[in-house]
Amino acid sequence: MFLKKCFLSTALTATVLVTSLSSFSMVSANGAQDTNSLQVNSTSTSPPSLDAYLKSKGFPDDLIALYDVEQKQDLYNQKADFLGYNTVGNRIDERLIQPYALDSSNNFSHTVSASRVVSAKGTVQIALNYNWDWKYDPTYTMEDQWGIAWSDGFTLVDNSSQYKYIAYGKRTDLIGSTEEDTNGGVTQTGGIYTVGAGMAYKVNLVGSWSRPNPGSAAAKTFSTYRHKGWSGFSIRKGHDNSKNIVTTSFSAMYFHQFLKPSGSISFGGGSAIPGIQIGWATSYDSSKSSATASVAWGQQDKLS
Repeated sequence: MFLKKCFLSTALTATVLVTSLSSFSMVSANGAQDTNSLQVNSTSTSPPSLDAYLKSKGFPDDLIALYDVEQKQDLYNQKADFLGYNTVGNRIDERLIQPYALDSSNNFSHTVSASRVVSAKGTVQIALNYNWDWKYDPTYTMEDQWGIAWSDGFTLVDNSSQYKYIAYGKRTDLIGSTEEDTNGGVTQTGGIYTVGAGMAYKVNLVGSWSRPNPGSAAAKTFSTYRHKGWSGFSIRKGHDNSKNIVTTSFSAMYFHQFLKPSGSISFGGGSAIPGIQIGWATSYDSSKSSATASVAWGQQDKLS
């Protein structure tokens, strides 16, 4: 557990980048655990070309602007066609720590989006992306979690899960000068998979960090004011090639931990909007409203 201290903060924006680089843990219905390597796309396309491609496939401008370049590249490599998305605004402010906070404006937004991607004959494959953005300086920076659930009996495509966490920090020195800084490269744990239900992710929030200050005994300290992240993976199931239209639903929730003990995310599948819960819920402040979307797809192949 890390209690965030108060530091001088204005002017400089610094970025901490935390990315899953190697593997995630997959837990099957019978409790067996397999280790799967993170899928790394070999095809690289320049960002303007990625944006143009996504726009030609029906992705709206605001969603394209929201995606990280790795998400865009993955959708390009999978020849994605846009299906649907939803963005929901919330407020997360450690309600038990600050029960009398007067500010009721949204400081948290999250988006769930779905795309149809190429797959083998007789199957449908959907790429799911979840993006969250928390413009807040929490008192406690521990292990936060988020989960994405789906309906209709889809299963995870092996090696398709990837995610990223970014912390933005500020600092100003005693004479008011500023500089840019990047702090990153920390590997996080991967997603925990429940068959036919959903994916959960955990990240250790960064409260502050320091850099050596050449010529001075005092280090340069950056204090985080914004946390941001995303995850993406693909799910698959068979279809009957009838060309009938099927509707599939997705939901996503974010959970900020500010007390012990830690809980685990669980999912409720089915044909309606799937549910997401977390154990020891009193240890967490959640995004309150889930980001949900229902998308329609045809029971026919997408081979290109």
